[in-house]
Amino acid sequence: MEFRLLGTVEACLGARPADLGHAKQRCVLAVLLCDAGRVVSAERLIDRVWGENPPGSVRNILSGYVGRLRTALRTAGARGVRLARSSGGYLLDVDPESVDVHRFRRLVAEARHTADAGQAADLLRDALGLWHGEALSGLVGAWAEETRVGLGDEHLTAELQYHELGLRLDRHPQALERLRHLAAAHPLDERVVRHLMTALCRGDRQAEALEAYEDTRRRLAEELGVDPGPELRTLHRQILQGPAEPPDPVGGSRVVPAELPHDVAGFSGRGEAMDRLAALLAADEPARVSVVISVISGAAGVGKTALAVHVAHRVRDRFSDGQLYVNLRGYDHESAPMDPQQALGQLLRSLGLTPQQIPSDLDEQARRYRSLMDGRRMLIMLDNAASVRQVRPLLPGSPTCRVLVTSRHRLTGLVAQNGAEPLRLDVLAPHEARALLAAVLGERRVAAEPEAAEELARRCGLLPLALRVAAAHLLGDRHRPLSDLAAELADGDRLATLELDDDRSSAVSAAFDLSYRALAPDARRLFRLLGLVPGPDLTRAAAAALLDTSESRAGTLLTTLATAHLIESPAPDRYLFHDLLRDYARERAAAEEPPPERATAGAGDGRGAAVRLLPPHRRDGGRRPPLAVPPAP
Repeated sequence: MEFRLLGTVEACLGARPADLGHAKQRCVLAVLLCDAGRVVSAERLIDRVWGENPPGSVRNILSGYVGRLRTALRTAGARGVRLARSSGGYLLDVDPESVDVHRFRRLVAEARHTADAGQAADLLRDALGLWHGEALSGLVGAWAEETRVGLGDEHLTAELQYHELGLRLDRHPQALERLRHLAAAHPLDERVVRHLMTALCRGDRQAEALEAYEDTRRRLAEELGVDPGPELRTLHRQILQGPAEPPDPVGGSRVVPAELPHDVAGFSGRGEAMDRLAALLAADEPARVSVVISVISGAAGVGKTALAVHVAHRVRDRFSDGQLYVNLRGYDHESAPMDPQQALGQLLRSLGLTPQQIPSDLDEQARRYRSLMDGRRMLIMLDNAASVRQVRPLLPGSPTCRVLVTSRHRLTGLVAQNGAEPLRLDVLAPHEARALLAAVLGERRVAAEPEAAEELARRCGLLPLALRVAAAHLLGDRHRPLSDLAAELADGDRLATLELDDDRSSAVSAAFDLSYRALAPDARRLFRLLGLVPGPDLTRAAAAALLDTSESRAGTLLTTLATAHLIESPAPDRYLFHDLLRDYARERAAAEEPPPERATAGAGDGRGAAVRLLPPHRRDGGRRPPLAVPPAP
């Protein structure tokens, strides 16, 4: 059975269409087909089909629609198609090749990865031949309209690439005729105008190309109040100068970068976070007016990059124009953070520009980058960011792109001003930590010592980096019991144990050190002293006593530490450490604080002057009723 979304929504066996019912019921099928092979939650279906005002009995109505669709497909003779309820949602298990939108995207992706221009043109011709009118024709509602716009943009991009290849293959008349029609239909789309001007030049019709530019310039000024973008202006200038060979309409060779680092071996856990990120990054999400940005933040060693890379590989096939990756080196043992100009230069080279074509000015670089990204379906991973200032110039302007950012800071400026979706990573749940150990060491070895595995995970603070370092020690000695390493971590110097002899940069303490060294001196000092205070948590007043400063100043420094994920704030005016970070803070205090200062901060028995300034329940070495921490939202 063939399913069609690129036109009227249909399901056909040969020439015989199935009776799919009214528009709402067909919209349910369209949503499931867009996510073919994946569970779609009932909430997501309701939102996409009914929008913001669903009827009170919407779940029963949805169940009825699904039942009638199942009957219609079965009556039409569909084979190899399963529509079932699964995990709180619905699953349409169908071969993606039987769905025209997925086949279209596969053909377009193959064309972009094919070096032979003739073969690429044939693939694009086949892809464009799958369209039979406006996508999702007959469906109404916000999701249908937004998806229709997004698919229409994909169609236009593919058609422009097809005609670009036609020009390279000396098929000027056919390409020129169609480009004239496209320019009439999309008079303000500068991509179309660039291709039309290039086609006219290659047909020795420079005067008409200049006329097309002038007409577009006038329309942009009158209707939008803007000038043409830098790519169109550059093309206009080159035509005026009369180059020997007309320039490429996209301003650089059309490359398809695939720059993601290799996926993490033995990745496990983080199921909820993965699903959330995949939903945000999915290329078949409805088109938006702005680019989708996801910011993963968390402490050193918590697995931000591992999660980002794993999810990026999971969705990479949906980004037919490629994936870009930049390590911004916000926290790096060997180099300073990369400045935006360096990063843009790297991105522009990845997009096919030569060093001579890259502007020297940062703003010009950013404009060229946004122009090259316009209309492309690309995933950009900006790893290890130090600040918002470092990231913001690297954001594309096209809503067809997705950006994935990792940082030890929260980057709240991107959330506030750029609409980024924040995702804060914490340590693993106990069952996830056990699964990670099993993924690295093997299930049999972990199952043989279940209690030792649990204790080992606890001694590693459920921190992914610590767990992987511990597992590496055990892999190096396959006869060593898990209980032996757990006992060593319990009795000895945990941070010294959680190092690898041949890779100091992988040590847990080395990861913490990068965050610590990035702090201002007064924040570093507070961090050190906090590690010496007994008890599970403390307040602004206690921090002020430690530093002999105002509560306001202490609160600012505590916020700095929390923003860098060096301490946590689970409730108002309550701050606490991850236990490995407390070990690290004590280690830094022993190395950098003079003995009198350590005594004042409450080192040893906790009788120091600052401890006497703590609330009464804190003066007994930290024994107090458990802190009532509200549940995570």
